[in-house]
Amino acid sequence: MIRKRLLRVGTGKKVPFTQLVKIRNFTAWTIGLLCIVLLSGCSGNISHAEKYTGDKADTENSVIRIAYSGKLDESPLFAAVENGYFEEQGIRVELINGEDAEIQEGIRSGTIDGVTADYRFFKSIEEGLPLQFTAGLHAGCIRLIVPADSEIGSVTDLQNATIGIEAPGDGTMVIASMLFKNNDMYQDGEEVQWSCYGEAGYEKAFQNKEIDAAFIWEPAENTAEQLDQTYRTIFATAQKSSTGGHGHNHSSSIHFTRSFVGLSGKLIQEHRDKAAFITKAWLEGAVWVSENPEAAVKLAASKYGVKGSYEDNMELISSYMWTNGVKDAKPNIQYYITEQRANGLLDNTLEEEDFYRKVFAEILPEFQ
Repeated sequence: MIRKRLLRVGTGKKVPFTQLVKIRNFTAWTIGLLCIVLLSGCSGNISHAEKYTGDKADTENSVIRIAYSGKLDESPLFAAVENGYFEEQGIRVELINGEDAEIQEGIRSGTIDGVTADYRFFKSIEEGLPLQFTAGLHAGCIRLIVPADSEIGSVTDLQNATIGIEAPGDGTMVIASMLFKNNDMYQDGEEVQWSCYGEAGYEKAFQNKEIDAAFIWEPAENTAEQLDQTYRTIFATAQKSSTGGHGHNHSSSIHFTRSFVGLSGKLIQEHRDKAAFITKAWLEGAVWVSENPEAAVKLAASKYGVKGSYEDNMELISSYMWTNGVKDAKPNIQYYITEQRANGLLDNTLEEEDFYRKVFAEILPEFQ
């Protein structure tokens, strides 16, 4: 029996989610792609930067205006500015602080040239936002957890359960969708009962009996030890021996990009070389964050208004993998597009390859 489902957002607010949550049939290449995408482990950072060996960008009077909203995942941008990485590439940068809606409006009007982008931008790009991704900045692994006393023991036990995810269309939903398909669950148009725990956190959602299981981003090592005392891990992309409930072994860890370098389509079209140098400097900032997390947290808080305690931000930044780089961007973006389309976040009639070319700009030679 096919049931209409609702998405619960936060702590109790419900919104219709019929189109969004429908698990449609996945193509074979989609599942195969997940098994090969991003083979680096989650126990540490990725400390490589894409090497672009061309000449510096021609110095022009124009200034590249990059927006930020004061979030920790914007740390590579802060580092690139403070350490002079943009200047080393011949790029003059002005940082502009604003809220998300203001930033997107600035991109549309041409007053903003770049931003740290994430999964939420796919829909805006579909609707005409002139922004393209040029590289991944940081990534994370994902766990499926249940309370320690839960009767759920495998992925297949999640049929008809309420599934907690961080946000519609993000990596937690992507992994969940993959597991359901791998285990022949929610077929023939049957819908999943998702519940977005969001900023309130999965702990509160479990306490309020709003969810039966949760897909969460892999926490820092010290928090993971505490988590294991309260919850059981049913599946983890960081575990080489993880199975999907029917013995689908993942021979290596899988992680998903959480943020990207986002640049104006006009900038890329008219100054492609400059866009490449901007991307390189931004990636160098991500490498610096990987190697200097304490300094990155202090910089973000003292100069760029990032909120939260030092301890909490250190825990968060330590759970990220910096950098994700250019070569991993293509499979990540393709997978996000496929799953957001499959779950109704993007138009079902969308041509995925055409949209991929609209989203991603292949501007660094190492990508070819």
